[in-house]
Amino acid sequence: MRFTSILSVATVLVVSAAGHTAWGQDATVKQCVIDARDEYKAKKTVVQDEYTVAKDVCRNLNHECAEVCRTTRESCVAGPDAALDTCKDACKTTLTAERDVCKQSTTADTPEREQCVDAAELKAFSCRDDCRDSADRATLKQCKDTFRTCIQGCSTGTPTN
Repeated sequence: MRFTSILSVATVLVVSAAGHTAWGQDATVKQCVIDARDEYKAKKTVVQDEYTVAKDVCRNLNHECAEVCRTTRESCVAGPDAALDTCKDACKTTLTAERDVCKQSTTADTPEREQCVDAAELKAFSCRDDCRDSADRATLKQCKDTFRTCIQGCSTGTPTN
């Protein structure tokens, strides 16, 4: 009885190990997963597009006109968004450098290191907050106002069901 149990456990372990190796190294499995991911992304895009069209219909908007408005808005906010991203990237770079200094100047798992890292993270938070405060709000407001005017011009005047 005991031998049978040990044999059963050994069989399960061998089968599991064989399955694990096949999962990790079989090119067809990897390609299948890649194909499934690509199909998911393609279907997700189609569903999002269908959702946007349906929302436009519900709002009595000409979809093509609304898409032009959305594209124009995206172009309009691209500059301020890029500037904000650049500013926040600088904060992240500084945080990484300061964390490295903390690691080099303090002992691992000590209150001193924790305080050093906390101070660096607080400084990075303030940096990102300053980035948001210095964002080109006037341009962003103009983009929003222009979009609102544009989208209002896309009304079909046809009531929904």
